Amino acid sequence: MSLWRLDHLKSKLSRKKEIKSWIVSTEHLERRERYFMQEMGKGGLVVDQDRDVEGEAVFARIFVDIGKEGRQGEIVKRFFKTLSLDEQIDSAVQSAQQTDHEVWTMPTALPESVPEVKSYDPKIREDLESVMRELTNKIGEEVLKKRKASFNSSELFISNHTRELHFHHGGVHRSNQSRIYLEAAYSGKKDEYLSRKWAVGLEDLSVHELFEEAAERSLSIDEVVKTPGGVYPVLVDHEVSGLIMNDAASWMSGANVYMKFPHRNVGDDWVTGAKGDLITMSLDPTLGLMADTSALSNSGALQTFLKLIEKNKVKTWSTDNQYAQYLKTVPTSVRGSVVVSPGSTTKADMLKKYPKVLEILQFSALFTQPTTGTFSSEIRLGLLYENGKPSKFVKGGSLSGSLFENFTNATFSKELVKHNEFESGFGFGTGGGRAYYGPAFMLLNDVSVAG
Repeated sequence: MSLWRLDHLKSKLSRKKEIKSWIVSTEHLERRERYFMQEMGKGGLVVDQDRDVEGEAVFARIFVDIGKEGRQGEIVKRFFKTLSLDEQIDSAVQSAQQTDHEVWTMPTALPESVPEVKSYDPKIREDLESVMRELTNKIGEEVLKKRKASFNSSELFISNHTRELHFHHGGVHRSNQSRIYLEAAYSGKKDEYLSRKWAVGLEDLSVHELFEEAAERSLSIDEVVKTPGGVYPVLVDHEVSGLIMNDAASWMSGANVYMKFPHRNVGDDWVTGAKGDLITMSLDPTLGLMADTSALSNSGALQTFLKLIEKNKVKTWSTDNQYAQYLKTVPTSVRGSVVVSPGSTTKADMLKKYPKVLEILQFSALFTQPTTGTFSSEIRLGLLYENGKPSKFVKGGSLSGSLFENFTNATFSKELVKHNEFESGFGFGTGGGRAYYGPAFMLLNDVSVAG
């Protein structure tokens, strides 16, 4: 069977009488993967697996008439070039006709001027293989360093993502993204500790810091005691706050408002009765080398800096074309890094604020519930401080909290940090993961810990 081309799909979608409008997204993936182990008997580095991965995905979002005034059907479907194009389109139309949504009108053209955003590292884009060699050499240097902990393994993935959005009105938007994933695992006498890091550009990846953290914390596991239960001030780092703040941003989503999910209205306090560091939160789609840097939304709307919260007061909703029409409001940005303004306190001073403070070094897996603002996890490794000084490493037990209870007297560090997270696989649109730029540490009040 001959493979159909992208122009075939676009032409057939335009000619299909049941289809009112459509958006097609494509993504091409080029990735290098390398897995490292310790060289037996020599203490050096050996490549265990080394492979190239290429992939391509085509998705279409189609809108159909369903014979009801003011209503329409819509669906997002992945299309495969090895399967019959006509049959896939017919299947998508039939599925879309089974849905029932309020009508909204897509823009008739892309913005006349679309700004350039720094969504990829040119060095990775131009010569991925040389970047792989460079980082492999740095990993080898770290493994040869004398440490009390034993090196176990490491993984390094580097990828380029080329994406296109094609619209029924003839507009096309092209974008690129680079990604780096690095992890390192070390063991002390009792257990292994794994550190991991996502980055979009080389400037935000320190191989040395990652390997040093994994080695030092694996030794800390040797000294742990069971986490004592109680209610603590808890210090979390950017891995935790990045996830929680991305969830928090959804409470200012026009989609949540329309679908009657939990949300905050303009003018509301984000946290009722807040008296600690009052949060200021924004979306910044132009912040360079981040997981959600993007000039346009997936419906073709221009994305610009948007302040969601200022000093604990909700300023606006994040609302794309569709939900802005439903809510009869002005469209705003829906893409971008979640940016939280810094506090005025150092980490050292935060640890002295209370007689006892529990710092979370690693969760087993943090579970969050965006619709309720709650979060919970088992504690993989923590450090209990007494009067600002390290007291003992702890492990086990579980922590549970809430955005709207444990942030009433929160303190934010003045140190800022970038944090990115990506998920594997393809999806509709211009991609993007979770991106956070804000305080490196947050001190939350009255967090419940079960020992």
